[in-house]
Amino acid sequence: MEKWKILDNEPCGADLFEGQTQKNVAKTICDVLQEKECCQIICIDGGLGSGKSNLVKIVENDIETTTSGSKKMLRK
Repeated sequence: MEKWKILDNEPCGADLFEGQTQKNVAKTICDVLQEKECCQIICIDGGLGSGKSNLVKIVENDIETTTSGSKKMLRK
C-alpha cells in the first residue's frame, strides 16, 4: 500500500536544487536592491509550485543578513 506524504506549503528559504539557481537569482536581486537608492519593483513570474515564494524567502533572508544593524529594511 502506498503512503501519502503531505508537503508543507511554507517556503523553506534554502536552495535545494543541484545548480543553486535560486541562490544565484536571489544574489542578483539582492545586489540590485542594495545598489539602487530609489524604489525597486521586481516581478517574479512562474507557475504553481515553481519556487517563487521560496525565492522571495531566500532574498529576504539574504537582505536581513547583509543589512543587519543598518536602517535598511525589506518591505513586503
